[in-house]
Amino acid sequence: MRTTESKSRWLVGGVLAAGCAALAVTIGASGAASSAKKQLRIGYIATAPVTSGDWEPANYRAFQKMVKKIGAKPSVQASVAYDAAEPVLRRLAQSNDIVILDSSGFADTALKVAPDYPKTWIVIVSYLASTKGLKNVAAEAINWNQLGYAMGTIAGYASPNHKFGQVNSVPIPAFTLWAGGSQQAAEDLFSKSDYQQVWINTFTDPSKGKQGANALLDKGANVLFASADTAGDGVLAAVKERNKLMVMPYIDQFSKGPTNIITNVLVNWDRAYDQIGTLAASGKLQAKIYDLNFQNGGLSLTTPFRNVSPSVQTNVMKVISDIKSGKIKVQAGRQLRP
Repeated sequence: MRTTESKSRWLVGGVLAAGCAALAVTIGASGAASSAKKQLRIGYIATAPVTSGDWEPANYRAFQKMVKKIGAKPSVQASVAYDAAEPVLRRLAQSNDIVILDSSGFADTALKVAPDYPKTWIVIVSYLASTKGLKNVAAEAINWNQLGYAMGTIAGYASPNHKFGQVNSVPIPAFTLWAGGSQQAAEDLFSKSDYQQVWINTFTDPSKGKQGANALLDKGANVLFASADTAGDGVLAAVKERNKLMVMPYIDQFSKGPTNIITNVLVNWDRAYDQIGTLAASGKLQAKIYDLNFQNGGLSLTTPFRNVSPSVQTNVMKVISDIKSGKIKVQAGRQLRP
C-alpha cells in the first residue's frame, strides 16, 4: 500500500528460515493435487521495512504466523518501491510456489508478471479490482469503501460541528477508494462539505503529515484520520498539540494517543493470511478475490470508544449494523482522487 517516493530508493530484504517441519501440501496454481510431500515456499514483498509504520508490521506479523502454522519456507524482500518491483517479483516467482505482495500499488506489476510464471501463485493483499482471468492470481481485498465509510462515520459523529478530515498519502487504489467511502459517509450522514482531505504524496515524512493535518484543522475539522503510514505520526502529533481527536486504522493504536484516539478500524490480518496459507497448503486456493468486509468479520471496530460521549459509539454501531444488513449500501468502487 505504499508508493515510489524516489527512484533511488534502495531495496533491502532477506531470507528468513521458517524452522518448521515440511508439510504435505498440494502445490501449483492450477490447484491440481500432488502426491509428493513438499515444503511450501512463499515469497513476500513489502513496500517498506517490516517494522515501520502501522501497515507493514500488521501484515508481516500475520504473514509470520501463517508461515509457522503451515510449515512453509519464506523469502522476504522489504522496502521494494513500486517502480522497482518487477525484477524482484520475477526473481521470487522463479523460486517460490506463492509470492505475496502487500500493497494495491503492486497490482499492475502482479498482473503483468503472472502470465510468465503460471505455476506460481501471485497474491495481492490489500486490493485488486480484477484477476483479469489469470489462473494464478488471487487477492485478499479489504473493502476500502467500507473502511472509509466507517472512518467518516466515526469522525463525523465525534466532531461537534461534524467536520472531519483525512490526510492522504498517495493516490493508490486503496486510498482513493478509502477517500470515496469517507466522502459518501459525509454525504449520507452529514454534509458533503463536512469532509475534506489533503494529499501529501509521502508515506514516510511526518513533517508533511503534520503540515497536512494543521491545514485541515485550520479549516475547522475537529477529528482526523490518516492513510499515510509513518507520515501519519505527524498527523497524530498535530492532533495532540491542538487537543483534537483522531481515528486510527488497521490495528489497535490506543497507546499512541490515550487522550486523543477514539477507536480503531481493524483489519482481520490473521484471517487474510491464514486463508491464503491454508488454502494453498491444501491445494484449494482459487484464482479469485477474497473479500475482507464488515459482513464477514474482515473489518471491525475497537470498543468501547474513548474520549467521546457514549452516544457517538451508539450512533456509529447503528450505522455499522446497517452496513452489515444491507440497509446502508456503501458504493463499491467509488473513488476520490486528488
